[in-house]
Amino acid sequence: MTWDFENISNRLTIETSTNISDTIEGHFEGAEGVSGKGLRLDGFTSRVVRKGRDIQKPGSEFTIEAWVALGEYPLNWCPVITTESDETKGYRLLMGPYGQVSFETAIGEQWITCTSANETIPLRKWMHIAGAYTAQKEMTLFVNGEQISRVAITGSLTFPAKPSCVIGMVTVPG
Repeated sequence: MTWDFENISNRLTIETSTNISDTIEGHFEGAEGVSGKGLRLDGFTSRVVRKGRDIQKPGSEFTIEAWVALGEYPLNWCPVITTESDETKGYRLLMGPYGQVSFETAIGEQWITCTSANETIPLRKWMHIAGAYTAQKEMTLFVNGEQISRVAITGSLTFPAKPSCVIGMVTVPG
């Protein structure tokens, strides 16, 4: 899934691989991105929501990535993107209160984490973060193309039967 924030209309943004419109909720503004436009989220109410029926289930290998520039560190762990459901199903890419990044997947209905050190992400600077998953092998976390953490795994992603995909806010819609 890839979102296009160039042409937001009526609080909708287009996910380009499916051409489906997704809702942007809460308070947000457009922002100059690394290339083109991005979203400035308020950290409390704003999020992009993708409904479960429109989410593509990942295969045995996938990568999630985003460009982020934090205005301030979140008070708690905050998702950049999450398909988390039923507490222990899905995957998520998170930002931490001390400038950490974490890529997490639910395997056997238990969260497996691949996390950076504190102060990995500075404030007010565009950073590229990515989590790569290979079933039965490993999870790897990258910042600006550099591998910063890797965790060996056994098992495969437990994906929710009715997933939701949320960008930018902790609460997953019901």
